[in-house]
Amino acid sequence: MSKIICEVCGTTYPDTTVQCPICGCVRPGNAHSVTANKQDENDGGYTHVKGGRFSKSNVRKRNKINGTEVCDDNDSNRGLVITAIVLLLAIVAVVCYIVVRFFMPVNDKPQATTPNVITTTQATVETEPPTVPCATLKLETDVITLDKKGAAWMIYARTEPADTTDSITFSSSDETVTTVSEKGKVVAVGPGEAVITVTCGNQTAQCTVECTFELPTEETTEPEETTLPDVEFVLNREDITFNAKGDAWMLYSGSLSPTQIAWSTDDAKVATIENGKVTAVGGGVTTVYGEYNGEKVGCIIRCNFAAAPDTGVSGSGDIYEDGGGDSGENTNNAAGGNYYLKNLIGSNASDVTLNIGNGFTLALMDENDNQVSGVTWSVSNTSVCTVSGGYVVAVATGTVTVTATYNGQTYTCIVRVS
Repeated sequence: MSKIICEVCGTTYPDTTVQCPICGCVRPGNAHSVTANKQDENDGGYTHVKGGRFSKSNVRKRNKINGTEVCDDNDSNRGLVITAIVLLLAIVAVVCYIVVRFFMPVNDKPQATTPNVITTTQATVETEPPTVPCATLKLETDVITLDKKGAAWMIYARTEPADTTDSITFSSSDETVTTVSEKGKVVAVGPGEAVITVTCGNQTAQCTVECTFELPTEETTEPEETTLPDVEFVLNREDITFNAKGDAWMLYSGSLSPTQIAWSTDDAKVATIENGKVTAVGGGVTTVYGEYNGEKVGCIIRCNFAAAPDTGVSGSGDIYEDGGGDSGENTNNAAGGNYYLKNLIGSNASDVTLNIGNGFTLALMDENDNQVSGVTWSVSNTSVCTVSGGYVVAVATGTVTVTATYNGQTYTCIVRVS
């Protein structure tokens, strides 16, 4: 029985079969019938293999035998296609990179990531620390001796147990002798003896502190005696006459300060003196004194004035001197000499010296020294002095004559205003 080889798929099947049982190809009328395991003479020694006469492997082998090898176009095209695909993929990759790198927004800043924190609350139970009471308390020494003020000593206390929770306190029985700090530092203050008490819980211990030094005695300094200047102490007047209340005089004009001199008066109702200034107070005679360095000097003060009539003008307190003389009688009397002028404030009724603003009182007296009424008063120049009822007041600088007229008789007094 001969067999047929399918020219399409190369399957060998019996020649009794009309078509290939594998591919269904109809056996051609001129198809070769071959005997199994026998070569075709026209094939040039070609051995049919699986795949058919026209399979690529059989054709390639046949061409080698015949010396004509033909290049397979399909193989060349396949290499070109693979190369093109690779290049296309490379181009697509480059384009995608450019688009992503330069055209799409990229956030370069690192985003802060909030860690997920899981908070767990644990219930805390407060427990009081255990208390350890002090069982024993001992001091390193029982007696301390300090030999000078300010000397110090440290007291060390030992407790059992050492980790006791009780606090240690220190106290002194006499802080004028010694003091102790809260840390146990003892400082000497004064001579004597004191006890330092140490307390820890319910335990106590004591230490005696002896301060054996003496405090220096303070020297009492007596005030230095003030040495007064050795100068001659004299007053500038020994006798002063005032003609109006309030008149004054500075009694001392030396090199001493008036406050260094002790001043006094025998009768303050007549005259007062303060820091050397004498002031007329009332009619009468008194003596004022100045005392310096044990030396006492006096001055007679004569206040020869009575109450002046109410004319609205009073003495200014200025210092002035009278015109002198000590007779109250007016020698310028009329014939018969039964009347005379009397200065009721001064001792001189014929020539009086005044300062501007000061005044004095003139009166016409009879032989019994009684004041006469009905007297007419006048002044030679009213721009220098004025007179009213016998009361004369100095107005301006100058010299005038004051005249009293009674029963046709005149009585005069010269007034000098300076």
